[in-house]
Amino acid sequence: MRRRVFVIAGEYSANPRHLPPSRRGRAFLAQPHPELTREEVTRLFFRYPNRSEDGRTKPEDWKREFGLDSPVGLTDLYASAAHRALTSLWQLTGGEYPRARDSITDLYVTSMPGLDPNERMNIGLVPQALRASLALSPRVVAQYVVGTSDSGAWAFAQAVRAARTAEQPATILVVAGQIIPSGYASQYQIRTVLGEDDQRRGLDMLAVGDLLMDAFRRNLGLSREEVSDFLTRVAARKFQAGAQYPAGIQAGKPFRRELPRTPYFHASDIAAPCCGAAATIITSDEELAQSVANARAKRYRVAPVTEVLGVGEGSSNENFLHRQSPIVFGTAVREALAATADDARVPVSAFVSCGFGVAHDAFPSIELSFLLAMGLSWERSAERMKEGWSNPFGGLLSFGHALGASGLVQVNKAHHLFSGDERYLQDGAGPKRQGFRESGAVAFTTSVGGPLSHIVGSLLRGGFERIRPLAERAVLRLEERERAPAVDEWRARRHQLGLVARAHLSRLRGPGEPWLVEGTTYVSIRSALR
Repeated sequence: MRRRVFVIAGEYSANPRHLPPSRRGRAFLAQPHPELTREEVTRLFFRYPNRSEDGRTKPEDWKREFGLDSPVGLTDLYASAAHRALTSLWQLTGGEYPRARDSITDLYVTSMPGLDPNERMNIGLVPQALRASLALSPRVVAQYVVGTSDSGAWAFAQAVRAARTAEQPATILVVAGQIIPSGYASQYQIRTVLGEDDQRRGLDMLAVGDLLMDAFRRNLGLSREEVSDFLTRVAARKFQAGAQYPAGIQAGKPFRRELPRTPYFHASDIAAPCCGAAATIITSDEELAQSVANARAKRYRVAPVTEVLGVGEGSSNENFLHRQSPIVFGTAVREALAATADDARVPVSAFVSCGFGVAHDAFPSIELSFLLAMGLSWERSAERMKEGWSNPFGGLLSFGHALGASGLVQVNKAHHLFSGDERYLQDGAGPKRQGFRESGAVAFTTSVGGPLSHIVGSLLRGGFERIRPLAERAVLRLEERERAPAVDEWRARRHQLGLVARAHLSRLRGPGEPWLVEGTTYVSIRSALR
């Protein structure tokens, strides 16, 4: 039997300013977290305080930036985010705090390993140590999920699948975090998301994002002026919207255009690497989900429950330069969308009908690739990005890109918007943000690993004024007609395209000539740093 899965809590780790040694010990973590002030949910993710180019910090760096005598490690960020999530669950369900802790059956922990030169930890032992720090039951199954820059979304998808198929209802705490040094060192470490041959040839993610933008411009027949105007309007909208989500690293900062960092992108187009952790609690226990839905805390405008309709993934060659299909075709993106739609038992067209999305946007060309893959035209894709449909709160551009944590950040953002979580949503001047229909709405999230080589997507439903009995809805779900898998159709088309493309390009090629110029770029990593 396929159980239904719900997101019932989503939180972030504290900024180091609010994470002194007294808030990192087991005694503090074993009790509910004190009520958070507005300052304690503002700019939660942060830039690593190193000043040296090797990425290492000194005690005076932490003292200067955060007023700390001892550094904050990744395990501290994990514990902080998880502690806040458990406290939120306890506040919704009531009763004793140990009861909320004991409802957790599994613990999934993840990050993209190898980015922090200061961290000396055995990742295989981190989940067990975190379980003990949070005073979770020894029966909790704790495991580490290894991934790349989409590891947060990947761990979430794995947890959803486990909760669905568990013999008994499961409640899983998913925690994703990242520490990455600032400056010159970070750009070379981020390159590890690329395939080995790409790295050997000198490719980096700045070049990939810019190359993708150039390929789109050429294929869509756009001028550089049109692309520049589009990028400026999208970035300006994201900085404006980011002020309504104060947890972001850029929240409230003014938008300004600086010198270009790549042929297409300015610093205000590129999501900045940062540090932090996110924690999400999901459950297939319908009684627990119903009790959370029935809670009427002032913090939430509607039921604080988000249903996970489906999760899916797509992949292509890890080396960007070895792919057999055109760059703009986005094979992994399209495969992920088809797989997610299949898992949710809806047609692929459901994506363009969503109320909103939270798309990966480390570069605007990546966000654009998702909208084009959904079947939207250039005009409609550009319009929706300018309106903020695919990133209502400014995306990773305003929040910051904590690599391994970002996929889980996307899920939390969708959950906060659905539930009207006033801890994280801050309306600007004028009327308050309108909610959804009584029956809720559907949204999508996407996360990217490598140069669009591994994509993880999800479809979520939330924003309910009230939820009818879950068992009743489950019976209705069983009556749905099975659909032919869209991902099978997509893979067949992908295979046929590969055959046709090779035959067609071989006719175009002349002696000593390249087959096809898809795009060009040139990027100096050092000049691209902020």
